[in-house]
Amino acid sequence: MTIEANTRLSGLKFAVGFASHSQAVVSEAANNLGDALGSFVTIIGTRLSQKKNGPAPSLQPLFSMSALKLWPDPSRVCFTRKKST
Repeated sequence: MTIEANTRLSGLKFAVGFASHSQAVVSEAANNLGDALGSFVTIIGTRLSQKKNGPAPSLQPLFSMSALKLWPDPSRVCFTRKKST
């Protein structure tokens, strides 16, 4: 109901804003449209979070592997020195 009301209100404000050349009213229409989008995202997020698909997957291996790639083991790093001739 809130999404529908915000969308209709936004459409009405856009029409009035363009007809009266009022940037303030058009801006308010965009604000109402953003509120409708925020409500939609909230509803979708709530529905997705209520699904029961078992335990959430662990992201620990992903982060530990990326850390190993970024910071190699110091014991395996070999620094060589160029000999001057």
